[in-house]
Amino acid sequence: MMRIEEESILKLQGISSCGNNFSYNSHYDEGTFPSSLLWHARFGHLKYDNLHLLKKNGVIGLLTIPRKLKKCDACILGKHNKQSFHDSHSRAHRKLELIHFDLCGPMPVPSANGNKLMMKFIDDYTKICWVYLLKNKSKVFETFKNFNSWIENDAKSHIGSICTDNGK
Repeated sequence: MMRIEEESILKLQGISSCGNNFSYNSHYDEGTFPSSLLWHARFGHLKYDNLHLLKKNGVIGLLTIPRKLKKCDACILGKHNKQSFHDSHSRAHRKLELIHFDLCGPMPVPSANGNKLMMKFIDDYTKICWVYLLKNKSKVFETFKNFNSWIENDAKSHIGSICTDNGK
């Protein structure tokens, strides 16, 4: 493996054990991390034991890496698990019993007809989705009334309840 420095860029070039050529370019500032954390970050958060192996196997320029190291924040965050959603016990048992409603927008780019808002209704039981495009928020209530009358007249049913995110 060969170390080449060009201005503030360090390049490592060599041949892997598989015989493939590889190179590594880094744009880190030397003064921002302790050297061991810097090399750990430069090698894609490589385990410190593997950094010791690199130094032992002849990589020139690696400083002595202490055995007791401060934990890397990015590695700690990368190992966190996202909490799963709680099972909801308030699911619908018939169509149109629970409708989820959301208003999205304004969108940065309007549609061809000049609409910047998207209003959607999702039936919790059937997962059918109805989407309405709106030019402004003043049309929301009128659109909901039209949707509700369509449900009552054409679908011969009625909406049980509506679930929204309260505009968040």
